[in-house]
Amino acid sequence: MEDNQKALLDETVNKNFSSSKCSCSFKSLLAIVILLLPLVGFYFGMKYQKFLDQKTILLTEESLAEINEVPMVLDSQQENKNSEIIDLDNTWQRYTNHQLGYSVNIPKKTMSGYGNCKYSTEDGDHSYRPVADTVPLQILESGSDVIIVPEYEYRFINETRENSRSYYADCEKTPITSEKVVDDPTYVKGPNLTFMSSEVPSDKELELFIKEKYGQDCELGNMTKSAQEGVYSVSIKGIVSDFAVRDCVVNYQYSIKYNPSINTVVAWNLGQGCNFSYPDYEQCLDFEMDASFRFN
Repeated sequence: MEDNQKALLDETVNKNFSSSKCSCSFKSLLAIVILLLPLVGFYFGMKYQKFLDQKTILLTEESLAEINEVPMVLDSQQENKNSEIIDLDNTWQRYTNHQLGYSVNIPKKTMSGYGNCKYSTEDGDHSYRPVADTVPLQILESGSDVIIVPEYEYRFINETRENSRSYYADCEKTPITSEKVVDDPTYVKGPNLTFMSSEVPSDKELELFIKEKYGQDCELGNMTKSAQEGVYSVSIKGIVSDFAVRDCVVNYQYSIKYNPSINTVVAWNLGQGCNFSYPDYEQCLDFEMDASFRFN
C-alpha cells in the first residue's frame, strides 16, 4: 500500500516538475523573442530604407534623363545666338550680331513715302497714289550684310497710260522679304540701309573692300580715331563727281569703321537725305543710329 502511494506521489511530482520546466522554457523563449523583435525590425527597416534610397536615386536619374532630353528654349538675350534684338524704348532697339561682331541701335519705325495709299481725284486725277505713313522696320540678315527695311510697302497695280502719265486702278500692301531685297537691291522704294562687313587682315584687304563697295578707282584714305577705343573711322581717297573721270563717285554720306584688333571693317551709307525719320519727317534718326555703332 505504501509502495503504491509513494509511486503515485513520485509520478505527480514528476508531472509538476515537467510542467514547470515547460512553462519556464516557454517564458524564456517568449522573452528572447520580445528582445529580438526590435533588432529584427531595425534590420529589416534598414534594408527597406536602403531599397527606397536606391529606388529614389534610380527615379532621380530617370527624371534627370527625361529633363535632359527636353530641348532648352533659349532666351533672346543669350549669346549663343548669332544675333539678338533688345528693346530700349518706344523708338529704339539694340541690334547685336555676335557672329559679325558689332552692335547698333536701330529705329523700330520710320516714315515712308510708300507707307499707305489713297485714291486721288485732285486736279483731274483718277488713280491710286502713295501716301506717307509710319511703318515698322525689320532687320534682314544676308551673309555678311545686315539690311534695314520696312516690313511692307504699298505697290500700285493695273497701270494705264494717259498723256505720258501713269494711272493705277488699285494698290496693295506688299510684304518686303529678304529674297526680294537680295535678288534686287533696288526693290525697296522707301527708306532702307545696309550694314556691310568683311574680314580685312591688312590695309591692303581694307582697300580692296573699299574698291569693291565704292568703286575700283577708290583708295584707302585717312584713318582717324573714333569714339570707341581701338576703332578707326576710315575715309575714301580719290572721290570724284563724274564717272567719266574715274570710278569713284561717292556723292553721299558714308561711314566706314575699322577694328584692327579683330581685323574687321563695317560700312554703311547714309545717303544724300535722311533714311529713317520718326515720328515725322522733321526728326531724322540717322545720326543717332550712326553714333550708336560699336564693335562688340
